Amino acid sequence: MNNNERKIVRKINNVEFISREKCIINSNHKLNHIRTVESIDGEYGKFDILFCEECGIGYTSPFPSPETVAELYNDRSQSLNFTGGEGGTDEKDIMSSIKRYLAKKSVDALIKQHISPKNLLDFGCGNGSFALIAHQTYANLDVTALDFHEQAPAQLDGTRVSYMSYDNFNRSEIKYDIIHLRAVLEHVHEPIRFLAMLRSHLNQNGIIYIYVPRPFNTWAKIWGKFSDYSYYTPFHITHFTPKGLVNLINLAGLYGTPYNIELPLTSNFLEKLFDTRLSNTLRIIGALFFPLHLIVNKVANNSNHLGCIARVIR
Repeated sequence: MNNNERKIVRKINNVEFISREKCIINSNHKLNHIRTVESIDGEYGKFDILFCEECGIGYTSPFPSPETVAELYNDRSQSLNFTGGEGGTDEKDIMSSIKRYLAKKSVDALIKQHISPKNLLDFGCGNGSFALIAHQTYANLDVTALDFHEQAPAQLDGTRVSYMSYDNFNRSEIKYDIIHLRAVLEHVHEPIRFLAMLRSHLNQNGIIYIYVPRPFNTWAKIWGKFSDYSYYTPFHITHFTPKGLVNLINLAGLYGTPYNIELPLTSNFLEKLFDTRLSNTLRIIGALFFPLHLIVNKVANNSNHLGCIARVIR
């Protein structure tokens, strides 16, 4: 969509919002209206969720313009990776300890996907927690954290984790064995071009780990309006099904098979149901419902998140 085709429908807090008119894969495909949801913090109004049946991809409409979207991310807490807040690796907090454990498991799984990785790029590092944990777990692994801010996250100061801004990355020719892309692709305006760019930064036999939410899931249907947060508008621009994710990575010259990832999200539904803040008590209650959550999604062959190890098509 060029500037002449854009239809700016609102401007809030210096963020311009553009109406979604076309599918990014095929502009001739019809976009069906699925539902209308509130923005995650209520500050930006309501958004339509549109869906392309042919491509398996959903869209937020209107969406923040590429020129003004940075205004949404002035606070690093909007792009956290596994742990919360600056200094979020405090092991005295039970939730941070659980997230550290999950991060270590994720690092181990990634290392096993590559014969002998020497370096790893954590793209969209947020507060830097995952990059730091990756280095602490594998001291010989050269770890680089990347985000859109010029300055590195505070907790990376004094560590051996390198930091690179997105602008510097665009100008570099560095290649990586592993690119960690967790909860990033749904924020990107042009995901095909973006994945193709990352592909050019892969070493031979390199991999891109892609992790995205899957809001079109069974539990979202069960909870109805209390699952609106799953779309995380206006921050999430694109919404994925396994079919949609495969379409995007193939068009970017990559291949891989998406697999289901489950997280205990019942606490988030309860937060909206009772109109209260998420607490450790709600998290514990949500965890107790997790076995039922798994059973329902297993029967429905569904999940609330997707993972994929993407490799270069040769």
